[in-house]
Amino acid sequence: MHRRVGRVLLTTALVIALSGLTGLAQDVKLVWTFCCAQESRRVLFEELARQYSEQTPGVEVEAIYPGGSYPATIQTWIAGGTQVDVMWTGQNMWAFPFEMLDDLVDVGGDIRSVHPSMMQSGEWLGHQVVIPYGANTHTFAYNTSLFDEAGLAYPTADWNWDEAIEMAEAITRDTNNDGVPEQAGLLPYSTAVFASFLNYGGDSYSEDGRKLDLTNPGAVAGANLYVDITKRLGIAPAAGTEVAWQNGNIGMQQIGIFNVPSMRVDGLSWDIAPLPGLNVEGERRTSTFVSMEAWGINRLSQHKNEARDFVRWLFSEDVMAQIGAAGVVIPTSSYGYASFLGQNPPPANLQAFIDSFAYGHQQIGTHPAGSDVWAAIAGNALYTQMINDQADPGAVLPELERVGQAVLDEYWSKQ
Repeated sequence: MHRRVGRVLLTTALVIALSGLTGLAQDVKLVWTFCCAQESRRVLFEELARQYSEQTPGVEVEAIYPGGSYPATIQTWIAGGTQVDVMWTGQNMWAFPFEMLDDLVDVGGDIRSVHPSMMQSGEWLGHQVVIPYGANTHTFAYNTSLFDEAGLAYPTADWNWDEAIEMAEAITRDTNNDGVPEQAGLLPYSTAVFASFLNYGGDSYSEDGRKLDLTNPGAVAGANLYVDITKRLGIAPAAGTEVAWQNGNIGMQQIGIFNVPSMRVDGLSWDIAPLPGLNVEGERRTSTFVSMEAWGINRLSQHKNEARDFVRWLFSEDVMAQIGAAGVVIPTSSYGYASFLGQNPPPANLQAFIDSFAYGHQQIGTHPAGSDVWAAIAGNALYTQMINDQADPGAVLPELERVGQAVLDEYWSKQ
């Protein structure tokens, strides 16, 4: 009897020991890919990977920046079976096969600290595709010295485009009247963000994602505004001149968070404000360019549970504070605001970047078919004529909407 019990206990001990060895053999390695080429990002994300690996027994996180074309590289890796578990994505979250993360949102916790409008940017038809940890919103930088010289009050959060244009006209200097200002009042962003001016009409698509809307009064007014400030009013700098923010001869410039380091020029005093509102049919509309940076989980990952735990950790208070302090993006979580706002000025009003989250709308490129829709629009000759003030936006936008809608209809016919 005792010998039998002894054998049972010995067998049980061996099973437990072997189970422990098996557990060691099954320790999980997560591959976490990120973008882009800034050295500060690489240092930050590699440090976060080290922290998580140290504090999570049985899980090692390897942070990898693939280099080259991030989307193309990740797509190639996934197609070839290379391990990828947690992935960075920007605005085009449709480039990768993401696992839905509704369960993480439902559980809540630290993820509830993410700004609601930014959470929406990672959604599609009610499902959370990715969870944004950071963003790039556009604001207006203004040169306080040039404002002081012109006797102008500084912009406030509730200013509008009529005021901004008056300020720009007061700052602009074209002493020989050749149409090429030596000092420019206002520099908008490049045509890369032209579509955000259309968003003075609200979201680019219907709620169900089936209809494109480029012809509402706000969109038409926004398109005309862009052409006004770039082509018609003579307040923007001409190409090929030495009129540049760093030279101190631009009054206002539309910027994103990534522009801030290069704009911190010794001796140049400046600050920022949200983009102006636009009066449309008696109503003040707001818009700005907002792009997200988010974490998502590869649908083909063999370690989805561990990946979910890691993504949840990435939104913890301490991690978001580190992301905010790094200044590489605007943190979407309130946990990161204090450290983000604690950067040395200029600008002093970094809060304007956060406040601008509320100005964002669904843009053309955020739809699953968005890249193709925008390619059809931007590749149309009428689009080029419109932004060069060779065709009236009110007449052109209906045709561009028709062209984009045809691409959208084709997409839905295949779903």
